[in-house]
Amino acid sequence: GLRAVPGGAGAPAGAGAPAGPAIRKLKKGELLFQEGENSRAMYFLRSGMIRIYKKKGDSFIEIDTVHKGSVLGELAFLDGNPRSASGEALTE
Repeated sequence: GLRAVPGGAGAPAGAGAPAGPAIRKLKKGELLFQEGENSRAMYFLRSGMIRIYKKKGDSFIEIDTVHKGSVLGELAFLDGNPRSASGEALTE
């Protein structure tokens, strides 16, 4: 299965968020994050692959395919801006 571990930063202490990293398991086709959403989580991909893409009109622009051992989502984590792209699981 695909596992992504969000960083613990960005959530106030005691706000119901886990203290430190948490494991997320995604099914094929499930979104890890979506373009435009506000999120300060970053992820370390423990297994599987994630497709990074942007929406342009009625189509999509493929930006990258992220493989296990990679970090993703770091831009929103670092700059606090909304997500600049979406991440979709290509595998379980």
